[in-house]
Amino acid sequence: MKRKSRTVIVGAAALAVASLGVWLSRPGSPPEPSYRGETLSAWLEDRRATPRRSVVLSDEAVAAVRALGPKAVPTLLNWLRSSDSSVSRKANIVLERGLKLPVRVPTNEDKRMRAMYGFRALGPAARSAFSALVAIALNSPDEWQRGDAINALTESDAETMRLLAGGLKSPDREVRLRAAFALACIRIAPDAVCLPALEGALNDPDTGVRGEAAKGIALFHQQLKACADRLDHRDAEVRASAARVVGGYRSRARAFLPALEAAVRDSDPEVCDAIAEAIQQVRGRGSP
Repeated sequence: MKRKSRTVIVGAAALAVASLGVWLSRPGSPPEPSYRGETLSAWLEDRRATPRRSVVLSDEAVAAVRALGPKAVPTLLNWLRSSDSSVSRKANIVLERGLKLPVRVPTNEDKRMRAMYGFRALGPAARSAFSALVAIALNSPDEWQRGDAINALTESDAETMRLLAGGLKSPDREVRLRAAFALACIRIAPDAVCLPALEGALNDPDTGVRGEAAKGIALFHQQLKACADRLDHRDAEVRASAARVVGGYRSRARAFLPALEAAVRDSDPEVCDAIAEAIQQVRGRGSP
């Protein structure tokens, strides 16, 4: 038993050393931009917890990233492109979970996390990188990197969703599965892009792709109902956000039009504007 345990430890150590060598041999990153004396990395580490327990950038950090604007995109994209080998990931699993040793093989996870927060803060200002992020989300062999790319696209746009939806036409089953999953995760432009694409994928020749599309459609329906239920939430920001989401479903949200109309006299002007816009979207622009 001792010999077996020693063999496992030695093997894990060798794996860790090999992974470290690969990591150290990678080329260095280009100089990153700074704002008010702080690097982009430093700003992206300035995070806070929300009442819902999610973690977001501080307001000051968001403002700093947006002040850098497109200048931040090359560095963010370089970080997001930093994938990890299966050797590195397996080494960490063995060290942390199997042997429970206080040792960690360096990976690029932290870089990709910073990139994710940066792209979210920039939103449409990072449009030049969206096609590259879609390519990672659909084609990377590293599932962690694919997930980070999806999270980096949560503030993208309808055109980016069309690029993702294009993956549903790929001859590669894995790419089609990833496209369906990404559309269901991001859920931008549900009526214009995502739902029609997923509904079309219900006819995919592969059972797995059809199942992924069906699960995605169910998630959209759950989101729509949940947001309609939040139109009378005590927090004005939540009410406004919910109205914008419901409006994005356009005619598919007709069942929730009475809820929007009931909330049209909200005490908060920003909420009123969001609800009025949502009503127009659901009714159709030509309607009174």
